[in-house]
Order: sequence, then C-alpha cells, then structure tokens
Amino acid sequence: MRVPKSNLTISNRAWTWRFGSVVVAALAALMAVLVLAGCPGVDNDGDGFSPPADRDDNDPLTYPGAPELPDIKDNNCNGFGDEPLRAARHSYA
Repeated sequence: MRVPKSNLTISNRAWTWRFGSVVVAALAALMAVLVLAGCPGVDNDGDGFSPPADRDDNDPLTYPGAPELPDIKDNNCNGFGDEPLRAARHSYA
C-alpha cells in the first residue's frame, strides 16, 4: 500500500509542530526554574565569578582571591572574614 506524498507532508508538519511545541515548553520551564533559583552560571556583580564560588554575588569586592578588607565580610571566599586583621590583633610579638 502506497501512502500519498501529501499525507506524509502533513504528518511531518504536524510532528514538527508538536515536537517544536514540546521543546519550547521545556525551554520556558527551564528558564523559569533558573530565574527563580538564581542561575548558578550568572555573574550578578560583574567580578568574573558566579555562585557557588562567589559567596556574595551582589558585592563586586567579594570573589575568590580578592584582597581581604576590614569590613567583617569574607572578601576572598575562603571561609574566614578579615583574617589578616584578626592575626594582627592576636599577635604578641
């Protein structure tokens, strides 16, 4: 049994339309999740680092390897805040 070419074209278009709709819906859902979750690949403060490496992605002075400043924050993202200042306060030399 031979299927007319016009039927194949219609079904291909219908399949393409359905597949395209599913892809568009999936991409829209993924974008919504990433926006609500704070997409981990986006650098909000423009310092060149994004979470989780950048612990405060709204402060451009906080990123891995940043100089530690006397602001009680962990500027260099190593888990300790103001470590050079803390060492100077506790030195007995």
